[in-house]
Amino acid sequence: MGVPPSNRYHDLSPRPLGSSTVPTALITGITGQDGSYLAEYLLDKDYQVHGTIRTTTHDIEDTRIGHLVTTDAAPITLHVTDLGDSHSLMRVVEDLHPDEIYNLAAQSHVRASFDQPVHTGDVTGLGAVRLLEAIRQTDPAIRYYQASSSEMFGSTPPPQSETTPFHPRSPYAVAKVYAYWATVNYREGFDIHANNGILFNHESPRRGKEFVTRKITSTIPRLMKGDQKKLVLGNLDAKRDWGHARDYVRAMHMMLQHPEPLDLATRSVTSSTPHSPWWIWTGSNTSRSTQGSTAQPRSTTSRPTSPRHGRRSAGSPRSHLRSW
Repeated sequence: MGVPPSNRYHDLSPRPLGSSTVPTALITGITGQDGSYLAEYLLDKDYQVHGTIRTTTHDIEDTRIGHLVTTDAAPITLHVTDLGDSHSLMRVVEDLHPDEIYNLAAQSHVRASFDQPVHTGDVTGLGAVRLLEAIRQTDPAIRYYQASSSEMFGSTPPPQSETTPFHPRSPYAVAKVYAYWATVNYREGFDIHANNGILFNHESPRRGKEFVTRKITSTIPRLMKGDQKKLVLGNLDAKRDWGHARDYVRAMHMMLQHPEPLDLATRSVTSSTPHSPWWIWTGSNTSRSTQGSTAQPRSTTSRPTSPRHGRRSAGSPRSHLRSW
């Protein structure tokens, strides 16, 4: 899909961050790994930063943004809403009238999506449509970033790029594909600067403990103290990108400063297996190191997407994207 001419879109000239007009950003999922780093990044660029939290969010000072909300002059403003509630989303967008919206919120645990497929579809898939509809009704000039996922590629074999066909293998991935195409449709149908960032796996110390890196690092102290006897992991041969989340949120912001809306993959240039860098503790007096295969370099891409058609060819390997 080629990028349409710039004159189709509303106010596409990049906004100078040093101007007298202070840009305003709304981040859904601000308490998550990416949301917290993005909030810090935008604050450093003198944005007014707003974030959404749910009514179930308690002890905000203990979350990843606790350091940003525990002072009298808190640099961010939080709003109680939910991606499943159109009315509250519309209210927040109308009240703030932000320059940019970053939709990072989702039910993002792949395994849990099999147990809660309807909830995952409603929040991760339809939640994006609710935000896009709020933009359409409030001001189509608001720029929108949709956090898409490499899980959408599913069983399509690598190498994967913006032009790779989607073949999702989980309810979470299916919901992300729906949100992706909704973003494209609102861009083309209503001239909204709506962007898809297809994020490959990325990590940081703020990663949730349900993900493999923090699962390993949070379990090691328990193993060493004898509180736990073994660490159980899934497929140790599954390869993942190991980029840092702080770099990925910078890419999110850069996409919204581009004159034309984009669908871009965001990733580092290497991938590796979980047993490549880790020592696996067996729970006995001996430990062993499992030798992983050498990480293979991947090329990065930076061009607009083309239409995806076609299906996985017979005999193509299924991916291990939900093994962890």
